[in-house]
Amino acid sequence: MRCGSRWSGCRVRSRSTSLAISTPTVPKYGIHKLYLTSTQEHFYFQCPCCSRWTELTWPDCVEIIGESVNDPRCKESFLKCKECKHKLEHADKPLFLAGGQWKATESNVSPEESRGFYINQLYSSTVTPGELVTAYHRGLGDEAANTEFIAANWACRSSAWVPR
Repeated sequence: MRCGSRWSGCRVRSRSTSLAISTPTVPKYGIHKLYLTSTQEHFYFQCPCCSRWTELTWPDCVEIIGESVNDPRCKESFLKCKECKHKLEHADKPLFLAGGQWKATESNVSPEESRGFYINQLYSSTVTPGELVTAYHRGLGDEAANTEFIAANWACRSSAWVPR
């Protein structure tokens, strides 16, 4: 089901299944509240270099090159394994992600009760690391705007939005 011009706050229901898709923006509300009551699964894959199971996280898995949104070196940015720091080629994503697995991070919820999934744009085969770094530079000073590409949970502390 497509809602508006983007996947945001969509829900699909059948007799035994409810599906909600969105980007978390407010802690413990909306999609984030649903996610907190689920298995909270993350996508892990084996690094093609060190063979350890890992996940792509911001900023641990991104080599940020370039210093501003207009810096042409941003396109040289790349993904790396957070375990061994080996460069992960963007073009090879379909290969190294193919054998990946969803792993629950919340063990107190049964998969039969409620499964929830987290994934971010670092996994995208259509958005390059350079484009993500450019978006990051564009969003500096507005961390809440960065939820669009890292899909993180943000909390308001003092007067600034900060990652949890």
